[in-house]
This record gives sequence, structure tokens and C-alpha cells, in this order.
Amino acid sequence: MEEVKKPTGRPLRIMMLTNSEYGQANVHLAVLYELIVKGGLDIHFTSFKNLEPRVKDVERRARSAVDQNRSLVTFHEIGGICMIKRLEKKTGKPFEREIRKPGFFGAWKALSMAPDILMPWSAEEFVEQVGRIGGLIDEIKPDLVVCDPLYLIGRDACRWKNAKTVILSPNTVKEHVLHLQGVRALWMWGGIATGYPYPLPWYLIPLAIIISLRGAILMVVAFKTNAIANARKELGMDWPLAVFDRDAPNELREYIVSTPELDLAAIIPSKVACVGPILQAVERVEGKDRDLAGWLARGPTVLIVLGSMFDIRPAYAQELVKALRQIMDTRNDVQILWKYQSSEVKSASALEPLQDLVSEDRLRVVDWLEADPLAVLQTGHVCCFVNHGGSNSYHEAMATGTPQVLLPAWFDCYEFAARTEWLQNGAWGNAKGSYTDTGIIGQEFANTVLDVIGRTTDDDTAKAMKARCVGYAKLAVARGGRQRAAAEILQIAEDLATVNLD
Repeated sequence: MEEVKKPTGRPLRIMMLTNSEYGQANVHLAVLYELIVKGGLDIHFTSFKNLEPRVKDVERRARSAVDQNRSLVTFHEIGGICMIKRLEKKTGKPFEREIRKPGFFGAWKALSMAPDILMPWSAEEFVEQVGRIGGLIDEIKPDLVVCDPLYLIGRDACRWKNAKTVILSPNTVKEHVLHLQGVRALWMWGGIATGYPYPLPWYLIPLAIIISLRGAILMVVAFKTNAIANARKELGMDWPLAVFDRDAPNELREYIVSTPELDLAAIIPSKVACVGPILQAVERVEGKDRDLAGWLARGPTVLIVLGSMFDIRPAYAQELVKALRQIMDTRNDVQILWKYQSSEVKSASALEPLQDLVSEDRLRVVDWLEADPLAVLQTGHVCCFVNHGGSNSYHEAMATGTPQVLLPAWFDCYEFAARTEWLQNGAWGNAKGSYTDTGIIGQEFANTVLDVIGRTTDDDTAKAMKARCVGYAKLAVARGGRQRAAAEILQIAEDLATVNLD
């Protein structure tokens, strides 16, 4: 591949700036892979220390895909504590243990946490991180910065240094064009964390408006009166925080994972590029775990992965176990692969009622998958993907044409559950259970999974859902995903380099 250089002769410099939590960082890692493969770039990946191993892994895989003219990748540590760990320190509660209920009262309570989630750091930490990132921008002199939309400190630092920036987001139109929808924005999508259905029934409109107003008021009060507001003023930042300002002059483009035909109706400006699911390039299951590849090929498999931040509690595990028994007794041709994550209940203890299924090797429960869950989905052997409703998991199922059952436990995960019900590309597995203290009702979950996969192999409803999912996948993948995002980001960097010679 031909090296991409500025007119001065040096390689283009691209800086990637993101939170380290997987939900936000995955799209950056996906695009990083493509940029490395394109070759000849000077890439500076900037995040918190805990993301460095994953950056190195992407670099290793990408380098194996190209023989020559490889891009240079340098990891820069921001310093300090990452977003979720800082939030836990601030609240004194482990984030992954908190189940937050949907509906009006659940959303009312959950929204009180929103300012802390977006900005958990102190004013002193804000100044330190801005200074660190600003110093890196001065040192690196990137032709373009690719920034995480939820890393508000990073966006402030880029604007502070007038660094030309594009936003790379795992989110959908709802999070990026709300400000363009007029007064309808108060109710048209149901209000964050409510899980209200789409389209919104008329009788829920007043409640959605109240929730939306509460969210707006909380954000204004928190971010315009706190110590960080004063710190920003002292640094000369006279513009609104990025959560309030969608027209920063240095932010040129926004890349999001939406497929408009499969997303909520919205006015979408040309600045926002809907490129479809931005998925990582993953190694095939056969290359990572030959035994698992052979096992998956035996028959239809239900894959259960509830996200990297969800910690299964004892009562939750008991309900899941009861559900798995019902599912497998009803469909004796189905097998289940469960990525189990719990700090309280060891898998052996939780699975004691299912030991016969484990012995028959119809049920596999692992605390770690050598193969990426996306690679498992890509085998085509998964008949249902049970996930927590995070954007990455949702779009992995969408892109692979896999029906899904969602078990959300907080915030926007409920919105993806409602979206799944609307598109009929799966179902909400704890629509009732999410209102309980446990977070799940085994009977409800079992029935939902059986509705999706069919109670028999010739279930017409299940076949129709699978066909619908395959059709959706074709639309979503056609948007271009990580390849399109990387190509356009590179083109923007080249255009800027031509205009702004060193």
C-alpha cells in the first residue's frame, strides 16, 4: 500500500482519543484496525492505561494482515482514573452491581446519576487531563483528532487547542440529533432510561416530557454551577460544554452506527454520517478455539453474553438457571453457550441444577471466551443472541442477522430493548422482570427465548423473524461500517493536510 503523506513528505498524523470502557472504545478499536491496514500513517491512540493491552492486540492483528508499509501506532496514557472506576469512587458503589429499573420512576431516579456518569472527575482532575491532552496535541500536531463523544474533557481539550476533530460514536441518531427535532424532542423517543415503546402512545407523552425536562434541568444545574464550570472559565473556555453545544467549529463530522432505515425517525443533518454497525475485525473461531468451532457446528446455539460491566447476582442467576432448564427441555436440539460473570456466585454452584446438561455437553458455561462473541455470531450457528442491550452487542446481532433477546439493566439499554420490539428483530426478555428487584423473571425469559427460536424446528413465527433479521443485516452492512468510517476519516485528514501545510 502506498504511504499516505502530507505535501511536506511526512506521514499523516491521526490522534484517536477515547474513554477506555469497552462500550465507548470498541468503535475506535475497530477503526484503528482499518487505519493500520491502510498503512503509512502515524497514529497516536490516547486513552486510559487499562485500554493499552487491547490497542496492542488490535495492532498485532492488523499488522498480520499487511506485509509492508505498516502504520506506526503509539499509545499515550491520559493518566488518572478511567470513567467508570472514577464514578464508583465518587458514588461508593460498584457500577456493575446496580440494576436500575425502567419506567417513569426508574428513569427519574437513574437520571440523577447522569451528570456524574458524563463527568465523574473533580475540577482538579479535569484541569490535569485537559493539560495532558492539550500538551499531546501541541507535541503531536495531529492532522486530525478522532474523539469519543462522551469523553467531554477530550472534546474540550481539542476545542481549546483548535484541533480539527471528528466524532466517532457507538451511539445512534437519538443521541446525536436530538437538538434538531424541535419541541418534539421532549417526547418523540420516549425519554432516556424509560424503556417506553416506539412509537410512543399518546398517554405516555406527558410522562416522557417530564422525564426529558428533568434530564435537561439536572444537566444545566450540574454543569453550569459546579467547580468544573469555574475551572473551564479559568482556562478561557467560554463555550458551552460539549453536551450542550452541538456546533463546535473544530468538530467537522460525526460518525454513528445507525442505519436510518432501521432506526428511529429523525431529522439527520449532513454532518452526521450514518455508517451502520462499526464492528471490530475479529479472528475466526476456528483460529482461536478449534474445539468450540466444532461444538458450535453441532446444532443451533443460544449465546448468552451480558456485557463486560454486568455482575450476576445470586437471585438473578437462579432465575436464569430455571429459564435455561425450560428452554432446553422444550428444544432438545438446542445447545447453550453462556459467558458467565459474577463476583458472588461461582458458575459451578449456580449450575448445580443443570449438571446433567453440562455432562451431556449441551450447556457450556465459561468465564472467558477465547473467541470474540462477534466471531461466534459470524459462524452462523447462533439462533439467538441473549445480551444486555448495549449498543455494540445490539449492532453485532443486527449486522450478523441474528435474532436477539435483550436483558437490559440500565439507561439506554432499555431503549434498545424497546427498539427490538418495534423492529421485531428479537424481543425484550425481562420486560416485566426489569421492574422487579431481581431484574429478571425466569418464566418470562424462557418464554421469550422460545418465542424467538421457536418451540419446534418448523415454527413459522421464528422463521419469519430470522428472515427479517437477515434482511436487516443486508441493509446495515451496506452502509459501510468501519471501512467507510476509516476511509472518510483518512480523506478528511488528507484534505486538511493539503490546506494546512507545516
